[in-house]
Amino acid sequence: MSYLKSDPAFSNEHYNRMVAITDKILPTRARFILGNGYMTLTGRMHAAISTLQMGTPAVALSYSAKYKGVIGMNLDRNDLIIESHDEQLWQSGKIVGLILEKMYYISNNYDRLSQEIATKIEIQKKLVTKNFNQISQI
Repeated sequence: MSYLKSDPAFSNEHYNRMVAITDKILPTRARFILGNGYMTLTGRMHAAISTLQMGTPAVALSYSAKYKGVIGMNLDRNDLIIESHDEQLWQSGKIVGLILEKMYYISNNYDRLSQEIATKIEIQKKLVTKNFNQISQI
């Protein structure tokens, strides 16, 4: 995260509030942390989904097609996915630029994104409930 310190878009206040979670924690604690942050950057599907379910934007570093299906199609958030499975992105350092672009995008559109995410999550919850009810009737 040290490269952000020199970036004019991130003040010292922002930088000092960034926290890298590296310890093993329980899923309930993880959801609380993820959902109550400003945004999440993750390469893990469940972390991205937990963040989004709490109405918080998440930048998903995708390494498989499942991100496109779950986040891209079901939540209509292709704009929050970075296809990151190409080793060259990491070796060249281009991944940093892609991540910063998404972080700026979220910062500049935060309220709209949060509202759209919350709306899509509610639609998905209703769909799941409907499907469970149909299954239980069978």
